[in-house]
Amino acid sequence: MPTLKQQLFQQSAAERVKRLVAEYKKRYEPKKEDRFHFDGITYEFGPPVAAQGGIEFEISSKIPHEEFVDAEFRKRYFSEVRKIMMKGEKRPIAIDMENIIRELGSDEVKAREYVKLRYFYKDSELYDEEEIRCQADDYRKPGSKKTPPKYNGINTLEGNLLVDAVAEKICEQARLTMDALVAANQEVRVSLGKQRGSKSGKEKATTSAS
Repeated sequence: MPTLKQQLFQQSAAERVKRLVAEYKKRYEPKKEDRFHFDGITYEFGPPVAAQGGIEFEISSKIPHEEFVDAEFRKRYFSEVRKIMMKGEKRPIAIDMENIIRELGSDEVKAREYVKLRYFYKDSELYDEEEIRCQADDYRKPGSKKTPPKYNGINTLEGNLLVDAVAEKICEQARLTMDALVAANQEVRVSLGKQRGSKSGKEKATTSAS
């Protein structure tokens, strides 16, 4: 069971990521829940979750089934996106090709494959205690007009600054990883699209020759 500190970290991070989702929904085409749509691909933010010694969160993107009908190309698509995302400054702790089935009603279901990435950030990556103390000192300086963050259930200035730092860091990393995933999808769909077109052309030429 998460400690009180972990619960506060998770709650504040979740609230900040919710605002980030709203931002992406304005920038791109909004979808239900924590999803948005861009250039034929649906993306989703997963909620931050307190884990042992840190916080986890997931992001995902749909593999464009309409463009890559061939299952082998979809596997290659996943593999290429995975390669790109593993080169990032922060490597995910897991990248899976997940098949998600959604019920559309009237006994109709739709199965689609997704690239799902899971990230884990240790407490030491989320905040620096010395930096928190310095920020608190700045707020306490005579004549300071800055308004410190305030979270329910936290009574100390340092506590509020700490929780705010965690929320900001998770939001920042969620933004960076999602932008990287969007860019990776754009890169891979272009490169594989060219290969698919080349393969199709060769198959047509072979058929014509026979």
